[in-house]
Amino acid sequence: MSVSLEAQEAECLALCERNGWTDVEVYRDESRSASNAQKVRPAYRQMVADVKAGKVARIVFRDDDRLVRQPIELEQLIYVLEERGVPLYFAHGSLLDLTTPEGRVAARMGAAMARLEVEKKSKRQKSSNRQRVANGSPVGTVRPLGYQRARKDGVATFTIVPAEAEAIRWAAEHVRAGGTLMSVAREWTARGIMTPKTGKPYTWMAVKGALTNPYLAARIAYQPTSILTAGQSDRAPKYRVETVPGNWEPILSYQEWTDLVAHVTRVRQATGNNVKYLGGGIYVCGMCGQPARNNWTRTRTGAKKRVYRCAEKCWQLRAEQIDAYVTATVVEMLTAEDLGQGGDQGPTVDREALDAERRELEGELTALMDMFNRRALTVSQLEQGNKRILARLAEIQDALAEPEPGALPESVPVTVEQFEALTIEQRRMLVKAVTGSVRIFPAGNVVLPPTAVYVHIYDRRGRLRPLPTGPDEYAVFQRQAEHAKRYGRAVD
Repeated sequence: MSVSLEAQEAECLALCERNGWTDVEVYRDESRSASNAQKVRPAYRQMVADVKAGKVARIVFRDDDRLVRQPIELEQLIYVLEERGVPLYFAHGSLLDLTTPEGRVAARMGAAMARLEVEKKSKRQKSSNRQRVANGSPVGTVRPLGYQRARKDGVATFTIVPAEAEAIRWAAEHVRAGGTLMSVAREWTARGIMTPKTGKPYTWMAVKGALTNPYLAARIAYQPTSILTAGQSDRAPKYRVETVPGNWEPILSYQEWTDLVAHVTRVRQATGNNVKYLGGGIYVCGMCGQPARNNWTRTRTGAKKRVYRCAEKCWQLRAEQIDAYVTATVVEMLTAEDLGQGGDQGPTVDREALDAERRELEGELTALMDMFNRRALTVSQLEQGNKRILARLAEIQDALAEPEPGALPESVPVTVEQFEALTIEQRRMLVKAVTGSVRIFPAGNVVLPPTAVYVHIYDRRGRLRPLPTGPDEYAVFQRQAEHAKRYGRAVD
């Protein structure tokens, strides 16, 4: 029977109190099994380091099986304790005495038996997990977000938790449309949805783990690893391994889940991507096609001002008037009668084929590393192979992560005030939904022209917006064409 860390600590402290040992230091490794050599126990390592440094007079454990569970670790500890003359005390009545040959033999036999039990338990667990996977039953002890454990016809399964499932579907749509992991975490916290394991609010990293869990698509990622051999306890992320069907109802279809995984595992989402401004990464340079980035600079008077800057430094322009012009134009497009009319939306992405190619390339990365470890490749060859594969993977992930064009929410803002009242994520989603591209050109070295001259907003039919409706608008259109031609690109 397992004993909680609090109970073990209480028994050890009681023994210290009975013996008058008042200068006590507690070394505590929580959720770190001594059975697995691959898991680092920082508190145990610190204790051994303190013994070597002469800072420890005695060590108190609850029981001998709490000390070590691997023979090699026991031998290392015996050497350190014997060299420093540090005795061991056990709060639960162990008879081990590592200061005598008989005690050390008993400890070695105990460690060997403990190791035997670890290996037998590992074998039983793997056999049980194989049977569960064959039945399509979930594996693991912590329930995933969206589900509650249940049994059907004597077989373990999941039932859907409606409120959590709705929050997951909302998050999937929100992120696929351009929302961030941090905004999902804030929304889930506002809804009172906490992590199943700890009951704490979600962080962006916890959101990423929840959304990439294959359980959402009723799939099981089974990795029969072992703690008995070095290197075999390593686990790949669940979304990167082959999966098998589960016996419960999915919250997301498999295609929806793979699309979502492709999006949240992009580099742009690596840190939660807590966006603050409208155009960063959405606007592009009309000259080189590189994205516009947010930046800050100072005026001659020392005041700070926000700017957009081409990634290749083709131009740098004040951000406020650009965002204001884009906002007004997008609101006009949202209320235009012709917004939903046909037009070429571009080629359809074959997501299934791209996902298959992505998995194949990830397998090639693993094969390259195996060849390098066997010294079949040089460092240069490994770097060249990795560079090629990673470049293609980035292209595939970007293609899979792009939202489907043209999809608008049920309720859209009809005024600039309503648009600006939305969150920054919602505003960016609308810009992506209604525009084909937002291209920015250098403004020129003379007096700054009207914003519409150097900021060109295209709809998904390739038309420059706003559409000319009279002589004044047509004059602006002519100036736009001249400006684009001057800087190397004609108006479409």
